[in-house]
Amino acid sequence: MPLGIAIALIVWGTIRRQRAPLIAAACVLWLAGSPASGEWGLRFLETRYARMSPHAIPSADAVVVLGGFASTPRADGTTEWSDEVDRFEAGIALYQAGAAPLLVLSAGAPDPDGGDGRDWLRRVALRRGLPSDAVLVTSNAVNTAAEARVVRQLSDLHGWGRVLLVTSAFHMPRSVLLFEAHGLDVVPIPVDYRASGCGWGSQTAGVLCFVPDAETLWRCQLAAREFLGYAFYWVSRQGEVADGRNDRP
Repeated sequence: MPLGIAIALIVWGTIRRQRAPLIAAACVLWLAGSPASGEWGLRFLETRYARMSPHAIPSADAVVVLGGFASTPRADGTTEWSDEVDRFEAGIALYQAGAAPLLVLSAGAPDPDGGDGRDWLRRVALRRGLPSDAVLVTSNAVNTAAEARVVRQLSDLHGWGRVLLVTSAFHMPRSVLLFEAHGLDVVPIPVDYRASGCGWGSQTAGVLCFVPDAETLWRCQLAAREFLGYAFYWVSRQGEVADGRNDRP
């Protein structure tokens, strides 16, 4: 991660009493924290799959919304939406538009305190007007790979042919890789765009695009994490193919 690299350079330069590592650390922080350069990776990820207009979205057997958009309810029954709440809203909208007869919501990672957000998510969806038999909330999954396995099992059980995959735009490339690796036919529906308008040639680019800030550094690390995750699963998939293994029976 950029911040980890910068810290390592600072420590190295301090111990060795050398200026070069300290200058390099400053350059890393400036490049990773400036919107014009630090968000390049995020913009790259978010443009891998284009936005689809409502009339261009094909029909499917289910709308699958990946988790992370809500916290597990507390003891008093309250909860909070996260920044990824666009995933949930897009899933509701797709079902209401008739894109699929079933909405599948992932409860995300399990709560370390033993709580379970499945019932809460289901109640929220029902309050939004969805019929009871049109909402399916999956068991808690620790990561995207686990979510892909769960959806694969549901696909085999119900005989789904195609699913609409809803997740954040920056997370979509890794999600598609994992779901297709499990033999699923997915249509990417990216939402929750994060990158600013400071890209090369952007009409809104200005001086502030070259001023580092903590939020941009965070988004840069978010993109770095996605690239690392994609690389890990891609290499793992190549190893399975080389070994002659296939997830499909």
